[in-house]
Amino acid sequence: MTTFITKQAYQLIPGDQVQLASHPDLQASATEERTHSPVEIAGRVIDGLISIRLVDMEPVLLGANDVLKLKVPAILEFPHRLLLTENDADERLDVGFAFRDSIVRDNLVSEGNTFSHPLDIYGLTPENHKALVDFNKAIDDAVEDAINAFALFAGQIFSHDARVHQVRNALIEYAVLEVGFTKNTVQTESSS
Repeated sequence: MTTFITKQAYQLIPGDQVQLASHPDLQASATEERTHSPVEIAGRVIDGLISIRLVDMEPVLLGANDVLKLKVPAILEFPHRLLLTENDADERLDVGFAFRDSIVRDNLVSEGNTFSHPLDIYGLTPENHKALVDFNKAIDDAVEDAINAFALFAGQIFSHDARVHQVRNALIEYAVLEVGFTKNTVQTESSS
């Protein structure tokens, strides 16, 4: 069984892992070893067409509304519903999951640090745990990048301001909602 999500070509963003066999103009690049390729550059839509460049491939012109299959990001295969948990020390939100009437953070310690167990007790694989850790880190990186970009524009550094947590918390709330929504779009097909 293979899991995938779909996107129209105009919705592709850098990093999306396109299943090469999912589009006639990409099928010739598919091999047993290379079934997916990440989007490197997605152009603008002009006259209903969009230029897409995949890593190590020449650009290809696709219909903007062409549907492509994508590899499912690891966080979408996380076996538990993602929940927000607040770090009491700095009111910063982190992503965790429910376990035995508590919320477990990505370091696998419950709120209040009352218990910690091996991965299998939580029903997690090492890949699941890595996906959760990476998701929290991606949020931190995105907030840092956004603040640094604004700092360059404004000529000030804001990285130690309490408002950084407000920006991060808003972004993490949005990201968890998007993951929950996108999880519902994951499809499965039999491997042939």
